[in-house]
Amino acid sequence: MNYYKESYYTNRELSWLDFNYRVLDEARDKDNPLLERVRFLGITQSNLDEFFTVRVASLRKLMSVNYTKPDSAGLTAADQVSAISDKAHEMVKRQYNTLNRSLLPLLEQHAIHLLSMADLNEEQHAFVKNYFDDELYPALTPMADDSSRPFPFNGIYTQHRLTDYKN
Repeated sequence: MNYYKESYYTNRELSWLDFNYRVLDEARDKDNPLLERVRFLGITQSNLDEFFTVRVASLRKLMSVNYTKPDSAGLTAADQVSAISDKAHEMVKRQYNTLNRSLLPLLEQHAIHLLSMADLNEEQHAFVKNYFDDELYPALTPMADDSSRPFPFNGIYTQHRLTDYKN
């Protein structure tokens, strides 16, 4: 028996995405308690963020140095990134579908609401504004980027906003 046949192996990255789909299935499973389903949905996105930060970044690095050797499943880094893109886009569609068509309506039935700023009353709006002014705004640091210096490392798992000003 030839143990080196590519068909005997599953790509590590695609296998990991399959695992995350199984976690997403838990978020879609009506037999699970509602807040557990919400938690599972959050886990899938957290997992996906880390997956792209670590695993996909590594594959893109291999692509940038023109590394073309296939893995044991016969996929090059470029093949993997392409397959990951397809699977991940489908996963995000399912996440949004699960959130918008299933979980949010059920949460509403239990008086748990996701509100926009326009939905807030005066007192709630004042609370959010004060929280932003006192807690968030002081942590915001504007940075200029130009070709004379490298762009600073901003850390991972933090939120950033990029604004492109022309002229």
